[in-house]
Amino acid sequence: MHNVEGLEPGLYHLNVRDWVLEGLKFGDLREFAHTVTHNQQAAGAAAVNFVWTAMTDRQRWKYHERTYRCIFWDVGHVAHGLHLAAHGLGLGSVSMGHWFDDEMNEFLGLDGVDTSRS
Repeated sequence: MHNVEGLEPGLYHLNVRDWVLEGLKFGDLREFAHTVTHNQQAAGAAAVNFVWTAMTDRQRWKYHERTYRCIFWDVGHVAHGLHLAAHGLGLGSVSMGHWFDDEMNEFLGLDGVDTSRS
């Protein structure tokens, strides 16, 4: 987050169990967002960038071989809801599907396999 009233610029994690934002890294992260998305201007200029991750092992017990399909559907629905909310508030939004995986995983502290904290 870079320009959100009441929040210090930085990286936050949504703890869904307690429904609170947890600050992970603080500071101006616009240059990282710009670089990790292969220089996409919108990422570096955005007030907020959202990155969704999934815990595949938490889903696999239920969905088995369809786990990834269900994760993709879920994130599509969440992104759609975000775009609708942004539009309703008169804000712009864009979805990006291009970033450097290894750099993003390292930054987020993910292993890139099951996305658990490394």
